[in-house]
Amino acid sequence: MNLYNLLESKNLDISNIVKAFKGKKFDIIYNQYKDVVDELLFISSTDEFNDFINEQGELKEEPFLLEFAYRKGVCCNIGMYDENANKILSGYINKYSDIDVNLHYSYDDINHLKGDIISINELIKNTNKKYLALLDDTYCEGCYYIFIIDEEIDDKQWESQVITRII
Repeated sequence: MNLYNLLESKNLDISNIVKAFKGKKFDIIYNQYKDVVDELLFISSTDEFNDFINEQGELKEEPFLLEFAYRKGVCCNIGMYDENANKILSGYINKYSDIDVNLHYSYDDINHLKGDIISINELIKNTNKKYLALLDDTYCEGCYYIFIIDEEIDDKQWESQVITRII
């Protein structure tokens, strides 16, 4: 599985975004998705974006797509040091599952996040759904993106340039 398949399974049309990235049309991406780019890069103006492109040469596609997915409401995101991690994750899980979760994850211990999601996946294993957690640390120390997916689309292999699959 790759990020494109995952987003397509969530009914997100990313074809124009992919075309813009292939053509290195970063100005188009910024103009159409300013809120996504600003949040991803921790910037707030076109000048800051232009400075970023001049320094870095490009905007990475996969981190952008994850943040785009979050903005479209198809996943949750938890920053590496997010003090509301338990509330965010349990709210997301409760939105899609009829299970009562008791989370252990705190922002300083990724192993608990993994353990919580593995436990939740065990609880919902008969529903043909499971949670998938991805880590992106391209533009920050780390942000976790958690998706609920159909088990049949998950082939256990993750193909990505910069995104780490943690569950």
